[in-house]
Amino acid sequence: MKSISKYIIASVLLGVSAFASAQDQPTFNDYIITQGVINPAVTGTRNAISGFATFRTQWTGFDGAPLTGALNIHSPIGKQDNIGIGGVVIEDKVGFKNNLELYLAGSYRVHLGLNYQLSFGLQAGMKNLNYDSSEDLYLDDFGDPMITGLKSKFGVNFGFGAYFYSKKCFVGFSIPRFFANSYDSEKDELKNTVEFDELYMYLYGGYVFGPKHSQRVKFKPTACIRSAPGAPMELDVNFNVLLMSKLWLGAGYRTVSDAIFLCEYRFAEQWSVRYSFDYSFSEIRTAASAGSHEIGIQFDLAPIGENRRAFRYF
Repeated sequence: MKSISKYIIASVLLGVSAFASAQDQPTFNDYIITQGVINPAVTGTRNAISGFATFRTQWTGFDGAPLTGALNIHSPIGKQDNIGIGGVVIEDKVGFKNNLELYLAGSYRVHLGLNYQLSFGLQAGMKNLNYDSSEDLYLDDFGDPMITGLKSKFGVNFGFGAYFYSKKCFVGFSIPRFFANSYDSEKDELKNTVEFDELYMYLYGGYVFGPKHSQRVKFKPTACIRSAPGAPMELDVNFNVLLMSKLWLGAGYRTVSDAIFLCEYRFAEQWSVRYSFDYSFSEIRTAASAGSHEIGIQFDLAPIGENRRAFRYF
């Protein structure tokens, strides 16, 4: 019965939504560090050759649960360092669907004075959607043309973002994917259509504060609002504490009923490792009692001695 119930839930979560729209967006616990995935305006704003690689396994123990990997590298260019360029790679596997996305991003920064800056960014690229129905599935509609054998489709997309920040605070807004990339069964292809009620939108921000004359202890509350098609608006609220200038510990809550734990350790001047865990209190916990896990590494390749991260903390 437990195995059957897993497949029933999987059919609802995966079989229904996987083909209606290919505009799925992976969720990351540490959305501040993975900003480069959701907001092209962040490109080049860390004043160094910067990037991260992260891997997320969601709903551990659940058959066909999402597995997500992401890589982002970016850098400022030009004499004024006000132009940024970068690239994003995302691979997301959910059940019998595998989604690979490749994007190039560019940004332009405006210095507003008083250490405040405003960046605007654009990204464009392609996605490859693979559907393999050779796996055992429990589906209601066996006549769906996208659920017959192996299918591989290509589509294009683009996104926009804005990012306002200083040394102590930041606010970002983005629409990372404008096209819905819906499947046209008559033409057997992906349609690049803009449907405003199907857009994913992100609004997030945070603030860093602490003892005035100490760099060893800092506090960082953050929040992120996600608007996704066909789902209620989602809010993440996190609170992080920096200890001994090297270790960040944090906890948070996601309104889809997830508790979140975050940890970062800075093991070198320009490198840090990260781990986070979230546990769902919704019905999914009956099939995924081990929660979801993320692990990643981040770097800022500024010149030795110029500790850029210490100026920003985000």
